[in-house]
Amino acid sequence: MYLSIFKINTPEMKDLLRSYVNAFDCSNLSLARHPQTTRRACALALARDLLIKNKILSAESTKQTTIQHYASGMPYLKIPTENNAQPRTRPLALQISNSHSGAWIACLISEAEYPAGIDLEDLSIKRSYLKLAEHYFSVSEIEYVKRHGPEAFYKLWTAKEAIAKLQGKGLAEALKIQLDPVSLDSIMVCTESCHYRLERQITQDYIYTIARKYPATEQPK
Repeated sequence: MYLSIFKINTPEMKDLLRSYVNAFDCSNLSLARHPQTTRRACALALARDLLIKNKILSAESTKQTTIQHYASGMPYLKIPTENNAQPRTRPLALQISNSHSGAWIACLISEAEYPAGIDLEDLSIKRSYLKLAEHYFSVSEIEYVKRHGPEAFYKLWTAKEAIAKLQGKGLAEALKIQLDPVSLDSIMVCTESCHYRLERQITQDYIYTIARKYPATEQPK
């Protein structure tokens, strides 16, 4: 699993775009709200950078690797066949998950056999977190947010979105997922249909949660 998180309107992001996305107009990075074209270009730059830095693909193949989307909107990496490449013991299959919020963007690449989903939220954005919780969350989730404040809200929100992305679903379906708040501080949460490992990081700027399915051989009893 490979993760990259960048602030969009920075010299570092401009360098990545110039290196990995040809002829992209970096003036769009200064906008307060980033259009879809900017978000997708930044995600592609981060993905190609991860592929190069982790020696997953050759430089030539990385340049030709693109991010495509299924009908559901779920992204995937389209990887070209490498010329003169040594035969692989199995096909190279990678999963990608992206998340954008405010000034930040995250790109997560995982093996398709053990896919992962990520959601990141910019903590500098002012939100009526309790009103959002009361509108979208279950009774037990609302009580958890009332007791523990905004951090509890973001733990729930990012976990729901990360799980939904792993399932190939959007925000509307994410908000239907009900979680046991007590389990949020453990490495495993349960939904009605599956068990998930959660990894979380909270900084002064953002929070992200990564969700991965438990392998079938590790399903808790």
